[in-house]
Parts: sequence; structure tokens; C-alpha cells
Amino acid sequence: MILPSGNKILVIDDDHVMHELARAHLKNSGYQISSAYDGVSGLHMLLQVRPDVILLDYMMPHMNGEAVFLEMTQNEKYVEVRDTPVIMLTARDAREHLKIEMLERGVSAYLQKPFGLRELTNVIENVNIIHDIRRRNQQLATEVRATREHLEVLTRSAPLGIFSTDAQGRIRHINKVLAQLLGYNNEEVLINKSIAATPGLQETFLNTAVARVLTGKTPWQMRNLRFMREQDRGRILNIHCVPLPNPEGEVEGVAGFVEDVTEIEKRNAQLQMLSTVGLALQRALGLDDLFHLILTAITAGPALGFTRAIIFLLDRNRRYLIGKMGVGPVNAEEAHRTWENLAREHITLEDFFGEIRQSAARGSHQVR
Repeated sequence: MILPSGNKILVIDDDHVMHELARAHLKNSGYQISSAYDGVSGLHMLLQVRPDVILLDYMMPHMNGEAVFLEMTQNEKYVEVRDTPVIMLTARDAREHLKIEMLERGVSAYLQKPFGLRELTNVIENVNIIHDIRRRNQQLATEVRATREHLEVLTRSAPLGIFSTDAQGRIRHINKVLAQLLGYNNEEVLINKSIAATPGLQETFLNTAVARVLTGKTPWQMRNLRFMREQDRGRILNIHCVPLPNPEGEVEGVAGFVEDVTEIEKRNAQLQMLSTVGLALQRALGLDDLFHLILTAITAGPALGFTRAIIFLLDRNRRYLIGKMGVGPVNAEEAHRTWENLAREHITLEDFFGEIRQSAARGSHQVR
């Protein structure tokens, strides 16, 4: 015989006939029956047997069914068995409000005496099914909560900026990395803020990204975006955003991440610069040309971070430093004009070196 799910049943009832009838009928259906004839012994048996279902009579001397139920659900002694489903057995004249009250407190079902044995089996089977569904839902809720907590830990510790919004572009989640990138020390102040309507956010790449995804309903990304902030030399960012669909396929928000690749791009620029310098040095003819190429290389862009440079050489006795050549703007105004010209004309380092070589051929080192 295949035993039914939740096959251990504890009957707590002072009526011996009830025990005999339940035992005779339920054993044939594959259930294991344990008996207690009063409330106190029923609580004792509860800890010993650990049943799957309890049949609990309401009308018992000394300790009625209500008292037994409250004891098992409120006393810490029974914490491991307090979720055991209870089917309360009541007399025909039981008060209706009492049934409602006990159901609200957690009783799984009521059976009114006298009842048919088939009815008893059906109620037990239904209670088992409902209890199993509740247990699985609790397990699922626990797993979902653990997954959410794990994701929150990953989000907080990830070196990426991470965010999500609703369909109106209001921030639902944002981690500290992205908040700080946007100039906020506390990410919580941004929750529920409308990106398009909040000063300090509406002018940023975040507004552009979210608007593109919500309008186009497709993923959007941008690489090597230059993002400028006050009192900051600027950052280089990679942005990737995707729409968040609901079960009906409608876009209900945006999720995305922002990667700060400033240092990576800076290192790439430095490597490119060193490669360009190496090729240029191979073509340098005189010592002055060589010095000029070196100085130009280290001041020709933001990669190495210099704006002025000078070369010193030791004298023949190796006692004194002698300045041989220097480059750089005379003052801040000249520097600003120079960088504006370079940015406007998109002069590359290769172009710069080419102009130096042409100037050297003309006998002059005057360059932009």
C-alpha cells in the first residue's frame, strides 16, 4: 500500500468511540493513528509523535481543545510543532463566532459531529494539500529572501554602478558606487526620485539612458562616454541599459549598470602614447629634436597628466644640472587657448610629431 502524504495522525479526544472509529477507518486508508484522551496527554504525545495532522476535540474536561491549541501555538516549548495542521472537532450546537475565531487563529479546518468517515478522510486530505502548499510557499519565500539579500550584497560590493527605475523613470534602486559617481554621498536620497525632473540628475547620462530605453523599448549602450563633474577632471564611462518587461511584455522599468573605465582608458592612452613616441624617436635626427620629442610627448595630452616639462642634463663633472630645453604655456590663459585649439582641430600626437619634424627641417622648433 502506498502511504498518503502526511500519514501520521494524532487524535486528541475524550470520546473512546471516536478513537476506535477513526482508527478502523483511517488505518485502511494508510494512516498511522496515535491516541490521547485529554488535553495534557495530547500535548505530551504531540512532542513524542510529531504528527502530520491533529484531530482535536473542542469539548474536553479540564483542558478543552481551544486551550490545547493556544498552548501549542504560543508556548515556546512547542515551537517545532506549532505549525502542525489542526482539525477541530465540534458539537452540532457549537457557536458560529467561536469557529470563525479559531479559524482566524490558525485552525486548519472544522468538522462538526457527527460526521461521515468519508468526510473525515476528505478533510484530512485537503488539509494535507493546503499545508504542503503553505510549506512550499514558505520555502520559496525564504529562498527568494535569501536570493534578494545575496543580490543586495553583490550590488553593494560590486565595482559597478547599478540602478533600476520604474516605467516613469523614478529610481527604484541605486547602489553607492553610482550615487557617488553622480555626486551623492547617500544613495537613499535618490530612491523614488524622478530622473527627468530632479536637478542634478536631469543633466546627466542617466537621464539620456533611461529616456532612450523607455522610448525605444530596446537595450541601449554607450562606450567611452566622457562625464564631467564639478571639481573633477572628468570620468570615462561605459553604460549598458535594458528594458524590464512585465509578464504581459510591457516595459515597466529600466535596469542598467555603469562602468567607470577612466583608469583603463588612461592606461591605454599611455601605452598608445609610448608606442607613438617610440616610433617618433626612431626618426629623430639631432639631440635637440630628440629632446623636443620627449617633452612634447609628456605634455601633448591628458594621459600623463603634465602641462609643462623641462629637461635637465648633468654637466661634464656631474656636479650641476643644466637646463637644456623646456616646453609649456607661459600662463594659464595661453594653456587654455592651446588646449581649445587642440580640441577643436583634433590634433593627434602623430600629427604633432609630424609638425615638429617639419619645423626641425626648417630649422625651427616653434609648434602650436
